[in-house]
Amino acid sequence: MGISISYEPRRSEVWRYYWRLWRSHLWKIHLRILVPLVASGAFAIYAGGFARTLGFYELAAAFLVPIGFAFFPMLVFTPGARTLVADDTGISATVGKRDMTVPWSDVTRVEEEQDTLVIQRRNLNAFIVPARAFQSAEDRLRFHDFVREKSAGARA
Repeated sequence: MGISISYEPRRSEVWRYYWRLWRSHLWKIHLRILVPLVASGAFAIYAGGFARTLGFYELAAAFLVPIGFAFFPMLVFTPGARTLVADDTGISATVGKRDMTVPWSDVTRVEEEQDTLVIQRRNLNAFIVPARAFQSAEDRLRFHDFVREKSAGARA
């Protein structure tokens, strides 16, 4: 028997999670992609000829790629009700008609951020559980403690 909660996430909660990830470490990955694009684009423009046209495309990509990175989480966001069941084996999630099971060994981080509980997986996807998913603060604390204990036990 596990702990079951149901909620409907908002895009703003997903955006806040992604922004926090970006500030903490994703910016480094994006920078590794953008610096070579900008450098090669600038060099191609300087070289002239056909390379100049190619350089303009590279510089345009250097400015469009970060925008794509920023909007990707918003594009793949699936609105609708979610049901999470946390038990001894992991978290079972139902999103619309789709079901998935995430073992505790796949959970890398459990954090509280403002009014949300973030259960992050190895692939950086996360369950973003708002406070409104719980009947009371005690229920939220019980769920948080259960998830943290089980995921820490699986990593140990």
